[in-house]
Amino acid sequence: MSSAAMMQHRCTIMRNTPANVDGQIVPDWANVTTGQRCLIQEGSGEVKATRGGQGLVYDAIGFFPAATDIRPRGQHDQSDRITLTAPTHLNGVTFLVNLVTDESGMGNHLTAYLTRLPAG
Repeated sequence: MSSAAMMQHRCTIMRNTPANVDGQIVPDWANVTTGQRCLIQEGSGEVKATRGGQGLVYDAIGFFPAATDIRPRGQHDQSDRITLTAPTHLNGVTFLVNLVTDESGMGNHLTAYLTRLPAG
């Protein structure tokens, strides 16, 4: 079974697009991709070896097809967000993208380390 066949969830990937409102920069988010196939597995953990040599705590791991446009640091140095749209019981759950890697080194899929954002 391919890794893509195991990706049973769907999500929307959003990128920060701040707006200037009366001289104030306010955060705003634009959809990069909707209906993106993924698999999200919630569970806390820590990645010890990151680029800056610091530990990274996460609430979930996401798996995405290799060609997915998802970034831990996008425009304006802000992390992307993903919002689950399927299955129904997870609809609206949002995560901040902390780290994206190709852990297999084979280009099969991307692994994203995520932080769950509070509802609302």
